[in-house]
Amino acid sequence: MGIKVDLTNLSKELEPLKEETALIPKEKNLIKLDDLENIELLDITSDPKKNEQLKSEAVKFINFTTKSVIWIGEHLTGVFELLSSDNPNQHTSYYNKYLSYININERTARRYRKRYSIYSKCNNENSKKLISILTDDDINFLDENSQILERIEKENLTKEEFRNLKASLQITQAEQQQIEVKGFEVPAFNINNIGEKITTIVDKFTTLKDSNLDQETLKTMQKYLDKIDEILSKIENQ
Repeated sequence: MGIKVDLTNLSKELEPLKEETALIPKEKNLIKLDDLENIELLDITSDPKKNEQLKSEAVKFINFTTKSVIWIGEHLTGVFELLSSDNPNQHTSYYNKYLSYININERTARRYRKRYSIYSKCNNENSKKLISILTDDDINFLDENSQILERIEKENLTKEEFRNLKASLQITQAEQQQIEVKGFEVPAFNINNIGEKITTIVDKFTTLKDSNLDQETLKTMQKYLDKIDEILSKIENQ
C-alpha cells in the first residue's frame, strides 16, 4: 500500500529553502562556452556535431560543479555560524566533529567558506562568474587583497585581466618586501632573552592545553616547535 503525501502546504514549507539558496543560480548558467579555456581539446571525434555536443556537456558539468562549490561554502558557513553561539572553547571542536562526519577536512572547508564569502559580496553576474572559476590560490590572493573585488565589480574584469592585475600587484608587493627587509636591523643575539621568551611561550601554552584548538593551528605550532628543536640540536652538535 502506497504512502499518501499531503502536498497542500509543500510550497510554503519550501520557501525557507528557496531563500537559503538564493545566491546560487538555479536555472541560468553563469559559465558559457566562450568562458572555457582550451575548448578545442574537445574536438575529439571526426564528427563536428558530436564534438559540439561534448562541448555543451562540458559546459553543463562545469556549471554544476561551480554551483556545487558555492553551495558547499554557503552550507559550511551556515553550520559554522550556527555553532558560533556556543562556548568558544567548544565551538571549534563541534565544527570539526561535523566536518569529520561529512568527511571534509578543516583546510578544505576553509577554502569553500572563503570562496563563498567573496562570492556573496558580488553584485553582478560577471564578478560572480569570475569568483566561481578562479583557482584556490587566486581566491586566497583576493582574500588578502580585498580591495581588488571593487575593481572586479566596477571594471567587469575578465579572468585574464584579473591574472594580469594579480601578477602586477605581486611584483609590487615583492619589491616592497625587499625594501622592508633591507631596512630591517637584526637584533643582537642574547641567549637570556630567548630563554625568557621560551618560558613565556610555555606559560601561554599551559593555559591553552585544555582548550580545543583546531588542527590547522596545532599543525602550525608543531611545525615551529620542530624547527626550534632542530636548530637547538644543531647547536648542541657543533
